[in-house]
Amino acid sequence: MASSTCAAVAAVRRLAAASSRQDSLPSFMATARSRSLHCACARHSFLQPSTSVPLSTTSRQTNISNASTVLLVRTLSSSTVIEPPVTETISQVDALHENVYTGDDTVAALEALGSQKFDAKKCVKEIQEAAQWQAEWDPDVVRQAVSNYEHHMRILHQTLSQLEREKTPQVESELSSSPKVVVTLEDVIADWQDTKLIEQDVTVQQLEDLVSPETVESAFRSALRMNLDTSRLSVKVRELERLVGLVGKTPLTDPLSFSLLKANGKAGNIGRALALLNMRKARNYPPRKDQEYPSQNEFVHAIQSIESAGLYLRKNRNVFAGDVHQPAIDNPTRWLDAILVNMFERNVQLTPWLANRMLETYASTGRTGKALHFFYDMKRDHKGIHHDPETGQYSYIEDNDTERPIRPEIMEQMPIYKKKRIKVRVQYNPPPPYHKVPSLVKDTGVMRPDDTAGKRISKLDRESDKDWSLPLTAALVFADSLTQGACGHDPISLNLQSYNVLIKACCYRGALWRALHILNKVLPRQNLEPNTTTYNIILSGMARVGDVDMMKEFLITMTNKGVPLNMFTVQAMVEGMLNVGDIGGAVTMVQDLFNQHGVIPPPATHFKILEIALANCLVYEAKRHVYFLQQLWKWAPQNSRQERQKEKMMKNPQLSRPSLKTLFGYFGEALTEEDFF
Repeated sequence: MASSTCAAVAAVRRLAAASSRQDSLPSFMATARSRSLHCACARHSFLQPSTSVPLSTTSRQTNISNASTVLLVRTLSSSTVIEPPVTETISQVDALHENVYTGDDTVAALEALGSQKFDAKKCVKEIQEAAQWQAEWDPDVVRQAVSNYEHHMRILHQTLSQLEREKTPQVESELSSSPKVVVTLEDVIADWQDTKLIEQDVTVQQLEDLVSPETVESAFRSALRMNLDTSRLSVKVRELERLVGLVGKTPLTDPLSFSLLKANGKAGNIGRALALLNMRKARNYPPRKDQEYPSQNEFVHAIQSIESAGLYLRKNRNVFAGDVHQPAIDNPTRWLDAILVNMFERNVQLTPWLANRMLETYASTGRTGKALHFFYDMKRDHKGIHHDPETGQYSYIEDNDTERPIRPEIMEQMPIYKKKRIKVRVQYNPPPPYHKVPSLVKDTGVMRPDDTAGKRISKLDRESDKDWSLPLTAALVFADSLTQGACGHDPISLNLQSYNVLIKACCYRGALWRALHILNKVLPRQNLEPNTTTYNIILSGMARVGDVDMMKEFLITMTNKGVPLNMFTVQAMVEGMLNVGDIGGAVTMVQDLFNQHGVIPPPATHFKILEIALANCLVYEAKRHVYFLQQLWKWAPQNSRQERQKEKMMKNPQLSRPSLKTLFGYFGEALTEEDFF
């Protein structure tokens, strides 16, 4: 305990010293980080309710909250078992050194079950088969195996609870508590024989196999193979944990605790993952590696819990709210510090690869409003469709008052809204403000919001202010602390992947000039050359604000430096041009990059080009891209990379000939056999 506290204090001092450097961030963030380090170094601090951080006001709040439900580990007959939730406070449990992981009491109550089929031997066999690694597996079979296992555990829990209530003596005073009654598996079998609840013959060995750590471990591995989204997986893992804890017959072993950690990591349950790390440290369990993925150890799964919890914010972020109004998962520093402290106390040295995984969490919650602009909206246009009652013909009135006839068979393929055929159009919004576009703000500069004198500063200086983005500030301070030795670890040197992650974090926070500063100033000082990923991240950030001019400059720079292009380079260029309405330029760009560099964008980019072109009534540009797709169908790749690109495109059903005809018909245009060669 003393060693970890001293290490944290030393790390804070190094951070304070580092904050005075030119590229460091303001000193107030070092103070905030020292508080985070102090909380992380406090004994079992991440089990305290005060550290409960709700992800949002929705049901995802339970993912990382630490509520009052605690599944305890007690020693009974020299064996450790998982017991049901109890009423002791977390501080009392902490004093007893009996805490395993924290949870919440929001899981729905278990349903009472009547007479059911019970085949423990078959259930164990199915759950073990579902947990085995396979290149391809059927998620429905896995779901059925997990559901069957839960069914058997619920029957067992129902019988145990009933027997416990029957054997518990009645107490006269409400102030006195009843003694703990232990119900054995032999009692369960005897009750089933008396009540005829289970018609099949069940042995004690079968029940022991059902609740054994190996079977429970297989159940959690199977839960990860159910192909559930993160929110549903989080609920499933919590329900399964609670069910095993209510049965209370499963010894908590080293492999089982590791499986619990992995499952909670995939599900985004940060509080439970960190508490499991703490429990494994308290029991002196050696750090384990994943058998399926040897490069991933238990700390990677703890980091994965942060990334999984941030997936909700990545998909549902309110881009109109500032950083102070975002969920606390937007700044994961406190949890990363807790992982670092746990690693230090268990003599696990921090590696650059693991440090990069930690830095990735700062860019796992998606882009903020400063990094985005909504260039266009899709609208329904039914007023532009004209029907001539005399001839029965339909036509569409374009923006320039040109009347275009619509064939009856095409009219039937167009979407219906409020019982009327409509045409889907693109409506472009005003361009982004100049201060978002790097090429526009390059010479003009910006003003600080609180500057009444009207003094203009460079955009880089504005993005370097402490109030531009607190999570970005925390990310850069955290990266700097790793080079100084964070939480007692030896200092590490950031590599190119580390700086790519920081550039990505800058682009996601709208600090494009800060990203360019790392590219043009920091990387040369570290004798590092940017690679394809570096430029792709910056190009993608530029595309979100429609800075096509600077994107073309970077494309020329990549070509002159010999940096290879890939599909994501083409994707970024196309998205930037589509955002500003240059559909013809996007089609030409795809063709030119294919002819010069032999790269093609992902299949979704082809489909997006066709959608935007047709929604803008640019049928010629859409058919021009269809002609290019036909060339790709007959293209003979020259290397394995090109073979993979073509295979991915050919397997995509949206780019097949029937799908292309359906797409054109949806927008009221005809694509006939004459358009194919």
